[in-house]
Amino acid sequence: MHNDTTLAVLDETTKTLGTELRKFISTSCTSFDTCKLPREAEARTRRATKGKAKSDTGMEPGTSTQRAKTLNLDTYKFHALGDVAAHIREFGTTDSYSAEVGELEHRTVKARYSHMDRKEFTRQVARIERRQARVRRIEWSTKAAESFEDNMTVTEANGSEAHHLIGKTENLPTHIGQHVNEHFGNPAVQVSCTQQPTCTNQPTSGME
Repeated sequence: MHNDTTLAVLDETTKTLGTELRKFISTSCTSFDTCKLPREAEARTRRATKGKAKSDTGMEPGTSTQRAKTLNLDTYKFHALGDVAAHIREFGTTDSYSAEVGELEHRTVKARYSHMDRKEFTRQVARIERRQARVRRIEWSTKAAESFEDNMTVTEANGSEAHHLIGKTENLPTHIGQHVNEHFGNPAVQVSCTQQPTCTNQPTSGME
């Protein structure tokens, strides 16, 4: 969560970060000759060789020479840093509109893909998802039944003279109106209406 104070701090911190990054490029980066990793050079060579084999244009494949690599601030991610605080003020915290949830869901589909024969994969993915959903529903219903039995056991153990009873789960709510109708005439479910003097404990069709 953010407030005006934290957003002001974020603004100042972002400005400081931008200043330090530009200072780093102008001083530190110019003092060192940096290049890409050997594995990146090898990957580029493999891609060039593979492309030559496919096109067969007679061009020489790329060499494994490591190319120079410097810090590049001319990217959208660095450019967008200055707008983060303004976007939070206008749209709320970034986790409210982040695409991370949808992006991470790709892992689920990819994990299912390894269990297929790669034929009609869309239908197979849907079948696996439906099967897993049914298993989850069965699991939830089983747990709900066990919780209900536990609550009933606690009720029977405490008896009707217990001062109060706290259930072990909130997965089995009781509709108040339905409960009153089912126990009409029971003094234990007398309804008190302080704002409506004419209110009586009559059967109801819903919550009051």
